[in-house]
Amino acid sequence: MVYANRAAGRFLRCAPALLVGRHYADLVEDRQRAKELLATRDVGTVERRLIQRFCLDDGDANWGIAMFGGVEADHTRWVRLEPMIQDTSETMAPVIALVEALVGADRTWLLHDKGAHVEVVSTTIVDDTPQPVQFRIDHDRHPALHDILEEGRSIRWRSLEGLADIYPGWEMSELEGLESGMVVPLLEDGAVLGAVCWGWAIPGPPPVDDQQLLSGAERVAAAVRSREQHRLVVSAQQEATALAMRFQTVVEELEEGVVLWHGEQDLTPLAINPATERLLGIDQMAQLDDVLLRGADGDELGPGFLRRHARTAMDSGAAEVRLVQLADGAEVRWLTLRSRPPMRDADLAAVSILVDVTDRHLAEARLRHQMLHDALTGLANRTLLMDRLAQELQRARRHGGQVAVFFLDLDDFKRVNDTLGHDVGDALLVHVAGLLRSAVRPDDTVARLGGDEFVLVCDIESSENAWDIAKRIHATSQTGMEVGDGARLRPAFSIGMVLADPETVDPVALLRDADSAMYAAKERGKGRTELFGPEHRRTAAARRTLQAGLRDGVEAGEVVPWFQPVVDLRTGRVVAAEALARWQRADDVLGPDRFLSLAQDAGFMAELGDTLLRRAADSSSRHRGATELDLHLNCTPAELVDGRYARSLRSLHEQAVLDPHRLVLDLTEDVLLTGAGDIKAQIAELRAMGVRVSLDDFGTGLSSLVHLRRFGVDIVKIDRSLVAGLPHDNDSAALVAGIFGMAGALGLKTVAEGVETVEQRDWLLERGCDFAQGHLFGSASPTLPS
Repeated sequence: MVYANRAAGRFLRCAPALLVGRHYADLVEDRQRAKELLATRDVGTVERRLIQRFCLDDGDANWGIAMFGGVEADHTRWVRLEPMIQDTSETMAPVIALVEALVGADRTWLLHDKGAHVEVVSTTIVDDTPQPVQFRIDHDRHPALHDILEEGRSIRWRSLEGLADIYPGWEMSELEGLESGMVVPLLEDGAVLGAVCWGWAIPGPPPVDDQQLLSGAERVAAAVRSREQHRLVVSAQQEATALAMRFQTVVEELEEGVVLWHGEQDLTPLAINPATERLLGIDQMAQLDDVLLRGADGDELGPGFLRRHARTAMDSGAAEVRLVQLADGAEVRWLTLRSRPPMRDADLAAVSILVDVTDRHLAEARLRHQMLHDALTGLANRTLLMDRLAQELQRARRHGGQVAVFFLDLDDFKRVNDTLGHDVGDALLVHVAGLLRSAVRPDDTVARLGGDEFVLVCDIESSENAWDIAKRIHATSQTGMEVGDGARLRPAFSIGMVLADPETVDPVALLRDADSAMYAAKERGKGRTELFGPEHRRTAAARRTLQAGLRDGVEAGEVVPWFQPVVDLRTGRVVAAEALARWQRADDVLGPDRFLSLAQDAGFMAELGDTLLRRAADSSSRHRGATELDLHLNCTPAELVDGRYARSLRSLHEQAVLDPHRLVLDLTEDVLLTGAGDIKAQIAELRAMGVRVSLDDFGTGLSSLVHLRRFGVDIVKIDRSLVAGLPHDNDSAALVAGIFGMAGALGLKTVAEGVETVEQRDWLLERGCDFAQGHLFGSASPTLPS
């Protein structure tokens, strides 16, 4: 360049003298294109023009039209071309005017459509650092702008009022000096992405035909859209690259195994992370099909299972399975495999995740065992026993055969505890458990119901087979157990035996019959076996007589509450009393274990429960004075489903006899499971009145954990069978401590039942137990504790 005027300096934002001596290609962004054009032009015969983006060094950039041609020293040729130049100038005048109108506009704006909001940018078309201003578009107030963004129509205005209608969200000071302008939408396949806007300070429109102006503006809008799309694509690519690097880093550090699959029908592993190699015991991805896997049921899954699982996920949307992985045929590791198709990545067919759940599986197994087995002996508990018995009866009905049930009671066990201590008594129970296991087959069930009561369920071929089992049980007592100084304890059993035929369907009745036969064996001299038969029907008749007397006793007011104190372990103060049913007959007093089952069988448990509630409330009302105690009451399914309980409590509240906030319902798990829908509704109604709910005998059921939240439990009462083993029985201690931790996390109070020693009390207090009851604090009595 040998000359540059002031206009060129203004356009390129530098002094004209600085342009002299520079090559034209130094002024534009697309330098290669400029050099090629200059190198091939036909000097003196062809006039060239080019729309380019001008940028000097690293300065700001502007769009412009460059027109250039050859210059010769021979002016004769120039004079000869002058008419042509004049004609060309006249032809290019509109184009130049269009460029001056659009590039030289006093204000230029870019609107990005964002749905209900529009981002208005005060900028030149090529400015990369705009300052956004946001405002909400209202169709009724701003119809012109709404039409642009909704319908894609171009608008040109010739007054400040029209400009204000286009930009209603701006301060008028922003529009000062502008007299006319134009808005052209940015279109992409017919969809409006935004708009490009120009404003001019000259009165009236620029000296350009409307159609030319709109046509040129639309070409500029298309260029802006291309620029925006390019910027977004580059930004997205950069972000995707950064995200991929972060993702790879995270996956490499995961403890979970990750397998990426690609392909369509025959999947191929694309990548695995180090955790996959560690979990599966492999060194490279090619070994995936060689991993030895088994299902949770122990069946081998065969080669290539991981690949097949991913294929299943592609077809179904997701798949999950619990696996057993054997490393070198020795170490057993439990894994969960989850596979599913990717959400977005078209290059991936499926993603598989391997999670090591060995610790959780073992913990679940321990918990299931604790919930279904006796903590002291490891035998089945009542819950598991009833399940196994029901299964055996069902099998006998389907395939024939017989089931024998043996109900055992250790003779004189109380004397062992009283004379030798509970530690020796516990050791004897463990010893007996081992003897009973050895007396039957591995598939038979041996259970401990509690105390010194055991039950065996055996599949037999004949009654002679059952008698042989009973003989083996009695023979085990000859083994004996050493208790020190050479002394040996030889346990003796009273056994009640009942044979179930294929028509027997009720496991509860079967167990009750075996119990009756066992008491008959004790009455006949202990150390013997009684087969439940016709002679025991008299016992059943006596039971029915007792049952009839109970109904009369309830009506006569003979069933009354006795109260056992509940103590706050932190203060030692009595804060509540549990009302326990007693049948005060003329000649004796019967505990609930003697008559509650009779009431349940006869179907008048609701009446009995209502009587007990009213009598306990009356005693509590008379006791008011120095200390007002909470009242714990046991409740059966019949009482809740009947609905009478809620009605009675509401009536007592209205009569100011009992405040529902002082009442705590002790519910066992079977109450929550029986008629769950009705029970839940009744519990909700009682809770709405202010009654609190405790889950009684916690730690003995199969799924007590499930019901803590489902039924809105406030208090957990730990069963006496768990407390009895404290603090020396490790299994009981671990389970009880776990219950305390869980209850604390859920915000529940805890009550320990059956506390009999100071050592037990201190252990419970140290581990956060809230309340306790048992003989250590007082036995049940007819009057409320002080």
